[in-house]
Amino acid sequence: EEYNNSVRDLGLHLSRLIAVSLGMPANHFDETFDPKKSPMRILRYPPQSEKAKFNQLGAGAHTDWGWITLLSQDSLGGLEVETVSGDWVCVDPIPGTFVVNLGDLLQRWTNGTYHSSLHRVMNNQSGRNRHSVVLFYNQAHETHVECLPTCLEAGETPKYPTCSAGEHILERYNASRQHL
Repeated sequence: EEYNNSVRDLGLHLSRLIAVSLGMPANHFDETFDPKKSPMRILRYPPQSEKAKFNQLGAGAHTDWGWITLLSQDSLGGLEVETVSGDWVCVDPIPGTFVVNLGDLLQRWTNGTYHSSLHRVMNNQSGRNRHSVVLFYNQAHETHVECLPTCLEAGETPKYPTCSAGEHILERYNASRQHL
């Protein structure tokens, strides 16, 4: 519980820095966050078979749907992020640090000023379980989401329609199910 509370405090702190970076008051998003919509998970990626292909994935390429994700990974590695040029780079574990993924909802608030990064977990070649602890720091479903005025140039229109955070998550969920 202490760890959970500390990481949630970090999520709020980072959210305040994001607000300031966007020209908004630091507390602009404070009241939007909901612990019930911000799950913390311990993820386990079992070791792959020795016959597994080199590029077999533990988690396929995806973006995170919400606001931000705070990830603490173990020492085994495997997390990769796609660069703007389309290359995949390893996110080597650094003890005592977090990986922060910006989510699709933050991209929507900022009209693409900030964007969510495509990432994946590659095959675990260590022969051991790979673990990470993840907090998906998100807004309450009823939170009204629209492009921030500081993220629009004069005469520019928002790239994304206004919605609630819950509608956004449902939209992303439904899109993910289209491939089944």
